Amino acid sequence: MQIIGGGSAVTSAMLFATVADVAPADSRAQTFLIIMSGSLAAQILGPILSSNLMSWSPWPPMLLGLALIALGAVCFLFVPESLHARPAKPILTTSAPVSPRTTSPSRRPAGFLAVAKNHLREILDSTSILNSTPVILLLSTFFLVLIAVQIVQLALRDISARFHWSLAQSGYLMSIRAAIDMAVILAILPVASHLLTRPRGLALSTRAKDYLLAILSAGAMVIGCTLFALSPPLPLVLTALAIFSLGSGFMGLTRALLTELVPGDQVASLYAAIGVVEILGSIVGGPVLAKLYGIGLKWGGLWRGGPFWVVAAVGMWCIGALLGARRAEAKKGKDVDVMNAGEDGSTEVLL
Repeated sequence: MQIIGGGSAVTSAMLFATVADVAPADSRAQTFLIIMSGSLAAQILGPILSSNLMSWSPWPPMLLGLALIALGAVCFLFVPESLHARPAKPILTTSAPVSPRTTSPSRRPAGFLAVAKNHLREILDSTSILNSTPVILLLSTFFLVLIAVQIVQLALRDISARFHWSLAQSGYLMSIRAAIDMAVILAILPVASHLLTRPRGLALSTRAKDYLLAILSAGAMVIGCTLFALSPPLPLVLTALAIFSLGSGFMGLTRALLTELVPGDQVASLYAAIGVVEILGSIVGGPVLAKLYGIGLKWGGLWRGGPFWVVAAVGMWCIGALLGARRAEAKKGKDVDVMNAGEDGSTEVLL
């Protein structure tokens, strides 16, 4: 079924592309974060509900999951077309009505070769989004999204092994982590956005604010992974998990930044490219993290934190990519945010 439908990567691309068509640019990042909060709500309730249902039988949680997936698919069928940016076709007017006998005959359906050429041309045209340096840099940061999910799962297993926690205790810890993520997305980031954009404060534009929050989110994940890598005692481990969760808005913020760089009719292609990067992250990151963790268990010491050092390094790359993308946009004159310093017209470039 993953081969036929594409799995969560295709579903995520379709969902975010639909929302990107209708969400205003100045609130698109917040809209993406609200969508992510729905997933976090499932992560909070899912482990608790499934643990209680599995006490009766393993079948109820699986059947409930299938029913919810089917319900979501049915709801998506009623979502209307959202590509409002598509140009309307011009209306041709004639001085006199045309007789049906004088109309040209309808074209015959194109052959398979012509259809294949058209699809190939569309694919090649969609790759034009990769001609922009900021797009490539921001696209590379989504490699962090998948390995961040994998490193959290690995951290929970490591906590269970190091401190002899049961699977049930680790499951409740996952719900606590999801609750922290939701607090960040629904409370901390909106408040920070308001403070950064209000006229009496820094008065940043929406784009500069999203860049700054994305950099801070990546920095929080770097700090959390660094603390994890040091193999600290349990209180510091839980602190590291909380700090790492402060970066939960990274994906939504970066996706909003990317969306503004491409035309509306290429958003779906952009999100498909994001899905490819995320899939590559799972294919490459999963085995690498597992191998490093196995080596760390054998050698012990700081080697046990090998996977966390790798994710911290990827996070540092993401910070550099965000700064590079912002500088590249400034050089091209795209949305360079300035702040009036006085009546003499002097300006200060932000970020």
